[in-house]
Amino acid sequence: MTISKYKQPFFIAHLVGLVVTLFLTFGLTFVYMFGELAPYKGIAMAIFSLGFALTNLMAALALRRIGQSPWFALSGFLMGLIPLILYIVLPDKNSPSA
Repeated sequence: MTISKYKQPFFIAHLVGLVVTLFLTFGLTFVYMFGELAPYKGIAMAIFSLGFALTNLMAALALRRIGQSPWFALSGFLMGLIPLILYIVLPDKNSPSA
């Protein structure tokens, strides 16, 4: 009997990674939303970036294992960079404007 390609360990790890990335995104959002959490912005961004890179590596391995192109994971990685870019370039509401 062959095991379903969707029951592969890398595929399951990728799904878990998506859930982890969702929680990392919520955490990063809350740190940037609330001014009292401002000292943790650097730590939150570093944890999010590391988690995001690891989950996308798992996505590429999972997609390759089930016979899909790993470049498909690259498109997800590029789409996931949008929140990072927005957090970096949008002005901070709490900073005094010149």
